[in-house]
Amino acid sequence: TAGISAPIDPAKSSFTFTGYGPGKSHDGTFTDLSGELLLDGETVVGARGKIDATSVSTGIDRLNGHLQSADFFDVAQYPEITMESTSIKDGTLTGRLTFHGVTKEISFPVTTAPRSLSADTVISMKEFGIEYTGVNDEVRIQFSLSA
Repeated sequence: TAGISAPIDPAKSSFTFTGYGPGKSHDGTFTDLSGELLLDGETVVGARGKIDATSVSTGIDRLNGHLQSADFFDVAQYPEITMESTSIKDGTLTGRLTFHGVTKEISFPVTTAPRSLSADTVISMKEFGIEYTGVNDEVRIQFSLSA
């Protein structure tokens, strides 16, 4: 796809997640997010992003530490989470997500606007080798990226 690469503006971008357990949920974010949007004019035609998994932030120190541990993200072994689109077509982004040392092709609905891309979707942690008793497999992911 022809286009120009524009860096994501961290001040105008966000990435949050919500994990669920019996009768509870926890919201979190990553404070270290980088990447770029591939633009054709002002239209987003591709995206690439990287998250520093050690930058997980839930507002609860103990929970941050647990998410960084081998029970979940295992940041000592897998410090980065990366996503690279292979296509954005008809409101669907398809791409390769590398999380917890596993790379899978996934697709999910996205909304594009001039120089921005956003999504609200659910991913399975089990598909990426993370299983933890008492926590739902599915995690809600919401992001908005602007160049």
